[in-house]
Amino acid sequence: MSRDYLLFITQFVRHVTQDNQTGGTLSNYLLLKALSKNRKIKILSFDDNYDSVEGFASEGIEVCTVGHPSWGGLSLTANWNPFVQSKTQEFLTEYGVPRDVVVTTSSLPALKVFDQVPDVNRAVVVRAFENYGFRPPKVSVRLRINLAKLAVIRRFSDVRMMKRADMVITNSEFMRKSIRKRFTINKSKINIIPPLCDIQSSIHKFHEVGNIIGFVTRGSDKNYPFVLELAKRAPEYLFLIYGHTNKIDPATPKNVIVKGWESDRQAMLSSAAVWLMPSLWPEPFGRVSMEAQAAGRIALVINAGGLPETVADKRFVIDGFECEQWLRAIHEAFMMHSSVIEDNGAKIRAKFSQESHDMKIDDLFANSHT
Repeated sequence: MSRDYLLFITQFVRHVTQDNQTGGTLSNYLLLKALSKNRKIKILSFDDNYDSVEGFASEGIEVCTVGHPSWGGLSLTANWNPFVQSKTQEFLTEYGVPRDVVVTTSSLPALKVFDQVPDVNRAVVVRAFENYGFRPPKVSVRLRINLAKLAVIRRFSDVRMMKRADMVITNSEFMRKSIRKRFTINKSKINIIPPLCDIQSSIHKFHEVGNIIGFVTRGSDKNYPFVLELAKRAPEYLFLIYGHTNKIDPATPKNVIVKGWESDRQAMLSSAAVWLMPSLWPEPFGRVSMEAQAAGRIALVINAGGLPETVADKRFVIDGFECEQWLRAIHEAFMMHSSVIEDNGAKIRAKFSQESHDMKIDDLFANSHT
């Protein structure tokens, strides 16, 4: 049976046409799309909510989904690793051993299956902090406890599993340093592939939008209470809040519109002139920041995690959470000359272009077998 394929194993898989994308699932999709240009791709997923077989099939990518029982707590701890490993072994029995295997943090146990399989390049994609248990820097006590619980349940912090990999793929220099420190993995094995940005400069230019500010939330860790406080103090601006907004108090300031989920990212990012990312925890990267600037907008980001790596102009990086400091930055952003904003957008589109993204991926996997 031919080994000429790459196997991607993940708990969650989303085609770009599906709703409820995350930065991680979108980045994984773009990674696989780039890899599929020169090799066959098969996906083994444990995602019960996946419903877009046709989407991947149209791009020549085969998806096999395996639902898992509704385990919780101790039963999940006891059963998850054996489940992932047994389903991976069943897949290999049916389809043969791949040339490359790529796993995510949730499917890390699958690497054990390849211990006795020669000549397979083993890669781990790490895009978030699930691997770090209670150790990530600069997070709240509450979040640290929640991450520790997650680490116990899924054993994501198992150093031995990470060290089974031949290479690690991550999305920022911040993440590379964090991974190296947490797992004591050689720096040469940790490869930075920044996410691809396919957002174009908006037809409606920055100063045509008006005094509109945008924000995307997935929960309190994105710091939406801080954004609502900014809105209270700056009634001259209209605030649009996108994303998972069900936990936001309906009694928001009058200058706040809760938009909810928007699948058209180009339209969403074009709807506001300035975008805010005052996250409470250190973001591994910052897709909204990158894409907003590519659309010809300004993104103001907290000086933490990988967010500063997503901006070309360091005036857009803010220390701390003092409302007055953020409001001054917002006022200054709206006063910027159009040429400055357009030049910044061009730099971002070039830095995170598809050509750059795909070339790095091709080089990485081509060199893995030399």
